[in-house]
Amino acid sequence: MIEVKVLILAILQGIAEFLPVSSSGHLDLASRALGVSAPGLLLNAVLHFGTLVAVVVFYRRTVISLVKGFFAEDGAERRTSWTYFGFVLLSMIPSCLVYFLAREGLDAAGRSPQCIGGSLLFTGVVLLSTAFFPRGKGALSWGVALLMGLAQALALFPGLSRSGMTLSFARTLKVDADKSAEFSFLMVIPIIFGGTLLEIVRGWGTLSETDVQPLHLLLGGVVAAVVGYFSLVLLVRTLRSSRLWLFGPYCILAGLLALFLV
Repeated sequence: MIEVKVLILAILQGIAEFLPVSSSGHLDLASRALGVSAPGLLLNAVLHFGTLVAVVVFYRRTVISLVKGFFAEDGAERRTSWTYFGFVLLSMIPSCLVYFLAREGLDAAGRSPQCIGGSLLFTGVVLLSTAFFPRGKGALSWGVALLMGLAQALALFPGLSRSGMTLSFARTLKVDADKSAEFSFLMVIPIIFGGTLLEIVRGWGTLSETDVQPLHLLLGGVVAAVVGYFSLVLLVRTLRSSRLWLFGPYCILAGLLALFLV
């Protein structure tokens, strides 16, 4: 039944969007196995919107504090909020450039199980490498924001984990675990929001060509949000214990399965 397939994809999105295992790669491979088309632009957009809600809820105190800071009377508080916003804008530039310059190539790569498998293998190796970098206590800076933005752009390639790339870069730069996790997911809010709107516009007209109904979209979005929230809880705890590398073997295994079994 289509409801079960949507439910499975929503759970996968909620898990893989935040855990460093590549949501795009898992959604594409699972869609092939379940017979759900691509999984469909509109369904994909709604699932991403669900995980966006999870980020905002999880970091609600930080988001509220930043928004209040924009209009605060205290100059230091206002400067802190606007500086953080500047970090986010800077981190977005590489992804926007890569997307608009190489969108067709990225879409083609997303249809290749071999490309996804190779990218998952690379993600696994990068995650394993974090075991050799000591935990740092460093703060965010313009340089860190740019480098994490470059890591995010790299992860536009299907099968490369966005959280895996950004958090691994932050680990090598010795950024504090909580600060790196917070920025890694707050920096993606504008990207997910903009991408979601674009996919809704592109995919709305194709809804009639699939078995997915509006109720299925609602179900998928809610499930992705709930599962995504608890995935964030798990990831932050893993980062605090310096065990991000534990996801490496899984990505390597998933990559090998994609290469040889799909």
